[in-house]
Amino acid sequence: MKHIPVILFGAGGVGRALLRQIIDTRDLVASRNRCRFDVVCVLDSRSWLWQPAGLGDDQLLQIIYAKEAGQRIGGRRLDGLQVLDQLPEAGLERCLVADVTAAVGMEPVINKALEAGYGVVLANKKPLTGPWEDAKHYFAHPSLRYESTVGGGQPVISTLRYLRDTGDQIFGIEGQLSGTLGYICSQLDRGSDFSQALADANAMGYTEPDPREDLGGQDVKRKILILGRMAGWPLEDEEIEVESLESQMRTAKYCDI
Repeated sequence: MKHIPVILFGAGGVGRALLRQIIDTRDLVASRNRCRFDVVCVLDSRSWLWQPAGLGDDQLLQIIYAKEAGQRIGGRRLDGLQVLDQLPEAGLERCLVADVTAAVGMEPVINKALEAGYGVVLANKKPLTGPWEDAKHYFAHPSLRYESTVGGGQPVISTLRYLRDTGDQIFGIEGQLSGTLGYICSQLDRGSDFSQALADANAMGYTEPDPREDLGGQDVKRKILILGRMAGWPLEDEEIEVESLESQMRTAKYCDI
């Protein structure tokens, strides 16, 4: 059985869902792939929990419950680069680093992980959508995956990759790129008011941690950048125009942002 150490940056809604998935699918993953994901470190914006031998499922559940209750998960967190420095000292090799935050400035951590030969998985779109000169090496790196940045984990990214790898040329991409806006619009069609639709979308985990990212169009813009760059178009942020709905949010009776 192959044991894969996992370092998880982010314990918000996506991070907690990932922890539950790791717990719930242990037997399935072991039987199909002969491997086990050992979560050795979990970090949020304030605290961290570190166990080189791997955190047990009971400990992972406690992290989930603590975050849902708004509590700290452990001691005061280290800088991400300091965390990576501890891995070889603890005898951990061939690690998997997962960035499921919505944080800016994660590039130094990602770059160091890749240089160390670790695998990197991103739900965070921001490292992929900076200036093309800074981001382009991520799109070609064999040890970096980012399927969940577009399409909610559906095989959108992998399909594009397979098309490009087999020599197909992409001429255009169309789609509904925001689950949040799709949900809000469907609720408005059913007679719900905007503030309630937004609050419900946030409660169900559809929105970004800051809903202004969705309503201001930034989340859609980042998805367009990722898809376009994968298709072979080195787009820059300023080339994409979006129409903001943030003015609607300011009038909504929704203050938990």
